[in-house]
Amino acid sequence: AAAVMEAEPERTMLFTTKTCPNCRIAKALLADRAYETVDAEEEKDLTMKYGVVQAPTLVIDDGRGGVQKIVGAPAIKTWCAQTVEA
Repeated sequence: AAAVMEAEPERTMLFTTKTCPNCRIAKALLADRAYETVDAEEEKDLTMKYGVVQAPTLVIDDGRGGVQKIVGAPAIKTWCAQTVEA
């Protein structure tokens, strides 16, 4: 089991599937961001934990119980435009 890192509370995950054409778009939109790619079909527990039902879905878990879900490539594009990383 991997050690839980307390120092990094926030987790940004992009839930994708192998056959999802919009997932490639989402990955391109997020190219300059730090995020993890999660295969929704392989990581069923994580997918269920966050209630992900559609790919691509970007999940931002702040580590304090706050979870933001951005569903679909157009919404991810909007989120990227609104949140400029420092």
